Amino acid sequence: DIKKHMTNDQIVTTAIKQDADIIKKGIVAVQDDMRNHELFRRDPMARLLPPKASQSTGKRECLAGTREAVITDIIAWMHNASKESRLYWLCGVAGCGKSTVAASVCNRLGERLVGSFFCTKVEGHNERRNPVRLIWSIAYFLAKVSDPFRRELLKVVHDSETFIDESDLRTQSKLILTKPLSKVDWTSMHVPTPMVFVIDSLDECDESGEVAHILSTVLRAAPWLFIVVTSRTLPDIEEYFSELGSLLKKHDLFTSNAREDIRVYITDELERGSLKNIRGHVEGHLSVLLDNSQGLFIYIAVVIKFMASLGDGNLDAIDAILKSKSYAKAEAALDDLYRGVVKSAAKDSNSPQTVKMILALVLATSKTT
Repeated sequence: DIKKHMTNDQIVTTAIKQDADIIKKGIVAVQDDMRNHELFRRDPMARLLPPKASQSTGKRECLAGTREAVITDIIAWMHNASKESRLYWLCGVAGCGKSTVAASVCNRLGERLVGSFFCTKVEGHNERRNPVRLIWSIAYFLAKVSDPFRRELLKVVHDSETFIDESDLRTQSKLILTKPLSKVDWTSMHVPTPMVFVIDSLDECDESGEVAHILSTVLRAAPWLFIVVTSRTLPDIEEYFSELGSLLKKHDLFTSNAREDIRVYITDELERGSLKNIRGHVEGHLSVLLDNSQGLFIYIAVVIKFMASLGDGNLDAIDAILKSKSYAKAEAALDDLYRGVVKSAAKDSNSPQTVKMILALVLATSKTT
């Protein structure tokens, strides 16, 4: 239909522009390949470089003074050499604060941190959900702290056949991790122990169950290495981690009572965060919010996001939350909050933010999602 209203000259001009765009993209791709080839020639390890923004640098940490119990527990676990466990699995529902704890732990570890990988399914960050890139990153960081491992890894990286099928997770894990690890005599190494690698949101990585299996292999091959993993309790991850036996320490963040941490969090949101504009309306009901949260961050995080989305333009809906009754169980509070959001959606069914809040609450009320 569009072509019917175009002159022949316009059609030709459009076709030329399209061809030029295709040629331009092709040239850029060739230039990128040439740059990468030169980079790999000068430093073969560069092929294994972690994706952008996949490390802990710049990630949001816990507010000062919050989540101290779990962070201290992880640090103490790492330093307790008498314990057999070398994988700390911090699990819990989406939104309960696992990623901020992971970022805080990375910061506290200092020189003991081998490396980190923060997985995500956010659009535009596909490499951070790619399990092969995660495996490469682990190998890259291990090579930075272990010269014997680096020497064995370089032999593999120099082999042109290693990267024939970069998407094959099992093959890549064997070539890049298992094979080099098996040839290293760890007893002769001079690595300060313990050293820790942190993986956040493993559940957002493709083939997460297979990655969990690979991690168990890495632990057995590198006795000086400790791994901290955060994720939801997905069946495929739990299946492989459960096979670790005494090598595994599991901590469910969903069950951790964080009442005082929540008080600090709410106060910060009122003073400097998303609730500044309605501070006068909310701060007198702090005790109600604390009681209804039952010590669960997931409840208060959803409440604050919901109230912030309403702002001072819908104080009636905010009042419904602030004046709600106390609950015997946190799940009951979440259910009632869910009903409140649905009622709000009925009044404003075209609000994209309300729809997002409903989806967030559906996730929050299920421990297995």
